[in-house]
Amino acid sequence: MSYSNVIALATDWTIWHGILESRTWGKGVGALALVQDNITRVTDQLLQDGTNPNNQIRVYDGISMVVHDILRNGTKLAIVSANPSKDMCDRALFYFKTINPSNNQQSSIIDLVEYDEVQDSNPEIKGVNPFRNIRRLSGSDYSQMLMFDAEAASNTVRITLGVSFELVRDRGSGLTWALYQRGLQAWRRAISITLLPNPPTRRRRVLIGYSGLGPTWIRRVRVGEGVVERTEAYRWGYAFYVAASSRTARVFRDLLRSGGQRRARVCQVWVKDYDSWVNVNKIWVPEHGSTVTRTDNKHWSHEQSAQSQEDRDRSIEDHWGVPTPYVLFSRHHHVRGMRKRGRWSEMVVYTQIQRALFDIRPLTDAQVRRISKPSPYPFHRQFRRWNIVVPDETRREFLRHKEKKLYRLSAKAPRPGQTPLPRRRRPKKRLRILVQGRGGATRVFWQAKNGSIRTKGWRPNGSPWPTRILVRARRTRRYTPLAVINWGGKFGFRYIRLFYVDNKNILRNMKGRKGSWRAGKLGRLKLAVAPRSKRLSVRRRGRKQRVRFKSARGRIRVAVFGKKGWKVT
Repeated sequence: MSYSNVIALATDWTIWHGILESRTWGKGVGALALVQDNITRVTDQLLQDGTNPNNQIRVYDGISMVVHDILRNGTKLAIVSANPSKDMCDRALFYFKTINPSNNQQSSIIDLVEYDEVQDSNPEIKGVNPFRNIRRLSGSDYSQMLMFDAEAASNTVRITLGVSFELVRDRGSGLTWALYQRGLQAWRRAISITLLPNPPTRRRRVLIGYSGLGPTWIRRVRVGEGVVERTEAYRWGYAFYVAASSRTARVFRDLLRSGGQRRARVCQVWVKDYDSWVNVNKIWVPEHGSTVTRTDNKHWSHEQSAQSQEDRDRSIEDHWGVPTPYVLFSRHHHVRGMRKRGRWSEMVVYTQIQRALFDIRPLTDAQVRRISKPSPYPFHRQFRRWNIVVPDETRREFLRHKEKKLYRLSAKAPRPGQTPLPRRRRPKKRLRILVQGRGGATRVFWQAKNGSIRTKGWRPNGSPWPTRILVRARRTRRYTPLAVINWGGKFGFRYIRLFYVDNKNILRNMKGRKGSWRAGKLGRLKLAVAPRSKRLSVRRRGRKQRVRFKSARGRIRVAVFGKKGWKVT
């Protein structure tokens, strides 16, 4: 099982039961000058204020096992807390013990902490600066970090940076072993969508929609971060909102400009890898429903907005079986400035998926006006293709708003708890190459259904040359690419060179001369071709022949035939 590079724990209501703060501790009779010196140990699990026994904290039962497992699997332990008194937290962690897996001896938790980031901060950027410090010190990406905290406001680290976050909901039991495993599973789902630096196959970038963004959002999306702000409404939580049409994005660009953001732009929204995008969890929620509630970030406190996001994530998983990270789709009511009346579709991309799979390209106003296809992928037509889960509650809302087309299209979408439908692929076609000779003579080369490579031709008067089997079945790769050159003779077919890929993905050739065929010497070089490559190209100049192909390592290579035979450049 994989583990993140860094796991961060908060203090109050996560590691221990109670609140440890300098404003209330050490204020009684006989208080010592240093507030941390007033912490006294009652038992191995209980600490209290030496000047006021009513001030107590108790370490939760599962913390020792959780810390031991973190260290045993090579993960760095971090303490990230907004507690205003770092010295008090360090002293408490000194009193609390666990087994050090490196020597199986009992040690203070504080001695096992790699990154001690206890610092007071603004609630709206809570935890952001500590994780920036951890990244600078550790060199680990934010996608390799996981945090547990009892305050929902700490999910700012997920919204802003893409750090995985798990809320400790039950303050009576704190961070339990079950909750710890739940957080690890959430992190593993998030890391599974991260693109590999050197993929075995070529990624397919796809233009998926448009978004009207201000300069702050453009700058943050480009570096893979999100934004927490209260000037704009984020009804489905702080996220990256995308429209299917450039016309819709223009409306929001104009709204931002009228609000003072003169540099707002319409941006193309690109998916870096379409195949990975299809496999991401997706849910289409009703705009007005009882299962999920919307966020009123402009009027709520930051803690309320954060809590609503955590509750929405839990509700979507419990009711419809779609865990985080997911992409949320919904219909949006009409916005002033739009040409058509009625609702339109929006896509909500949260930071972890945005950071892993999405990129943007800002457009000038002139480029926006020249867009010929405003909606490259209408979201409501992608239910089945993108494996978007559509609950019955959402489909009933389609009917209430007389959106019969969406109701009909969503009938083929996956239902909650249903295995995602396999992505339909177009059937592969075996390649046929038509070669022109002189005076109207032609030849065709193709791979038959049994895998053999064959050829047939016609003279200028229409009389045929007989069909020949050039390479027998089971000696070629299925759907092998082909390349052919020909020259010389009355009809231009005195000399023919055929290039193909065999059943072991080795590049080979066949030599034709005056109607007779034999295997060439190119196969002796054992040139490995990429398993899914679809193209070969060949050129001839004088005696030299040059064959371009994609190697097994994904590089474009050239095999050259000259006076000394075949060689690779």
